Amino acid sequence: MMRNPFLKLLPLLLAAVATGEVQVDSVLDAVFVRAAERTAAIRDATYIGDYLYREFDSEGNQLREETCRRRVYTKGYGNQHLEFLDVRVNGKELAGRARSVQIALLKQKGLVQDEAAMPFRLETMDSYNYELLGSDTLGGREVWVVGFDPLHRSMKTVTGQALVDKATFDILQLRFKPAWLPWVCVGTCMTLYLRELDGYTYPYFFEMDMTIRVKVLITLAHRRLRVEDRFTDYQFNTGLPDSLFD
Repeated sequence: MMRNPFLKLLPLLLAAVATGEVQVDSVLDAVFVRAAERTAAIRDATYIGDYLYREFDSEGNQLREETCRRRVYTKGYGNQHLEFLDVRVNGKELAGRARSVQIALLKQKGLVQDEAAMPFRLETMDSYNYELLGSDTLGGREVWVVGFDPLHRSMKTVTGQALVDKATFDILQLRFKPAWLPWVCVGTCMTLYLRELDGYTYPYFFEMDMTIRVKVLITLAHRRLRVEDRFTDYQFNTGLPDSLFD
């Protein structure tokens, strides 16, 4: 397997940051070098995702709850296969056609995350502008704050900020929202939390809050949506066949 030629630059970039000689572009380069290193090391991954969707009215009363547990198989960029283990609406487990319809709705809502052109991937690095905004701390760790904005706005691109570990250049947190949304969607906020596993960081929790408001002369509908997704039981390099993603 070919290794990315930028990997040999990582020790030099780390040393530059340690001595304070690094420039803005060097920080961003180091983030992508680290991403390339992980891509070269991890050929495939399998994990469990536990999804929770809740819908509330303007007074905070819960109107609907959707949950699902799935096993997620990934290999390379954009290859994802989902095995749905449990699908429920308002606590009731679904079967047959009702289950198939609900799974289709979940996919429409964005359950297949790799359909989004997320930042800090080697495959999308030229699709975003990045800016070093400053420094901060997260859980006692020193981090860089890196802003990102897509060159072309769509529902598949996002805008926001990343918190990058100064010691490893791993991304620890992404705070973002879609670069474009219908006008009825207001107050959207998404956060992806990552933590270290086998030498690299991987998502372990995602949360989204969104308010939907339909208003002409008066407000016709007001809904608050809350999504949580937890990722556990990671397994790497198990030799997933290409046929799984056909």
